[in-house]
Amino acid sequence: MMVSVSVAVGCWVARGRPVGCEQANMDVHMLKNAGLTVISSDISYGAGDNRLALRNETGRTIVGLTVIVNYLDASGKSIYSVPFFGAIDESAPLPKGLRPYIRTILRKRVAPHETFPLWGTNLESTRVAPARAEVTYVQIEDDQSNAGFTISDPSTEPLLFKSPEWFEMHVGSAKLPDETWVNLSIDERGRVKNVEVEPVPADVGDLVGQIKSQLMLWSFFPATRGFSAVKSQQVLWLRFHEEGFPLPAPICPLALSSEHSQTFVEVDLSRVSEEHWEVRYAGHYARGRFNTIVATF
Repeated sequence: MMVSVSVAVGCWVARGRPVGCEQANMDVHMLKNAGLTVISSDISYGAGDNRLALRNETGRTIVGLTVIVNYLDASGKSIYSVPFFGAIDESAPLPKGLRPYIRTILRKRVAPHETFPLWGTNLESTRVAPARAEVTYVQIEDDQSNAGFTISDPSTEPLLFKSPEWFEMHVGSAKLPDETWVNLSIDERGRVKNVEVEPVPADVGDLVGQIKSQLMLWSFFPATRGFSAVKSQQVLWLRFHEEGFPLPAPICPLALSSEHSQTFVEVDLSRVSEEHWEVRYAGHYARGRFNTIVATF
């Protein structure tokens, strides 16, 4: 199941970010002979939507395409990758081995030399601003149903696939910490195999054990390397909120210190009863199957 939403650049995330938590027109290197030219590229550091503006140089009319972009730090080391997917039909099948969180619906077939946008995100935040980016995968489908593709060692990050209806945790207000950090070990099938909580909150009884047991129930669409599922680590920034309390204003992850993970997912747990907590995963409600969304423009 997918949820249809209308998207404007920088606007679809549930809560806005401070000014300066995004970068406009990042340098993106396109694969040679891909038949596409990057006109512009915008990135959000706080799990927001990244935007690619592309021009069709294939000489054919495009009806669907997939692009994977790898974002790099100043030393050339990979920070993370983001898949972008676009099609004229919402029911168009995804490439095997991929689960883009956003599916962009193209307004019409893209004729040669026309420019069009794609949106994408992996729902991760980064405290390290990417210095540049490179396209590692392009697959294009034209109006004659011919699919051509170009590959250069693509990879993708794990994406939440399913979680229980509620996060179940019994803890009194006096022992509730403001936050903690969690590192998940995820296997090739997307199962959580280990949970590490660090730092361990002080004087919280069995809270850590409850957090671990609940997160072990989550499952993910696994990380990939060359479209093969691989083991991965996923860091979560867990923040706890009492019943009825509004969420605090978001901060830009660039403001975090180097003691924290370079990339992570922000998870807000809001109490709704004595033992039940509502989950927002990167600003999106997580109950049962974690739905992807459709972007129109």
